[in-house]
Parts: sequence; structure tokens; C-alpha cells
Amino acid sequence: MPNKYREETLDWQQNAACRGTDIEIWFSGRHFQRAKEICSGCPVKRQCLSFALTCEQNHYPYHRWGIYGGLTATQRAALTRRTTEPRRGDKREDRAA
Repeated sequence: MPNKYREETLDWQQNAACRGTDIEIWFSGRHFQRAKEICSGCPVKRQCLSFALTCEQNHYPYHRWGIYGGLTATQRAALTRRTTEPRRGDKREDRAA
């Protein structure tokens, strides 16, 4: 399968606050709070989150755990559900009225 993310599309990673940190921080549950602290002030947090969501949506399994964009895999899954599932009472007929 060809890599959808060519190098030039990942240029934002050069500005990531996590660049050069120990990878264990991002993938070990006991360090997640520290990872989230690093993410909180990151200038490319949105790009990182978008990257992870796109990878997860395209079934790249290695992005289904760890911290990306300040969120755990569980939080990203919940975000995806909230943005893709219709809200209760939010039917097309209701909006047209």
C-alpha cells in the first residue's frame, strides 16, 4: 500500500513540541499526563490531531494508541463518534422546519 503521507505533507512535525522527546512518553499510559502537558502548548497540535484521525480513519493501526494532538486513542474515538454520528433529534426533517 503506498504511503498517503509523503514527506512534504509532514513538514509540520518539524515544529512539534514533542520533537526529540522519548517515545515512551507518547505510548505508555503511565506517562500520558506528561505527554498531554507537552501537547498543550504545541504550535502544531491541530495538525497532529488531524493526522492521527486521518490515519485511524484510513485504518493505519499504528495510530490507534498513544497520544496525538493531546488526546488518547479513546478520546480520539469519542471525538470521531461525536462528529460523525447524527445527534439525537437532529434529523433532516427537524432542520428543515
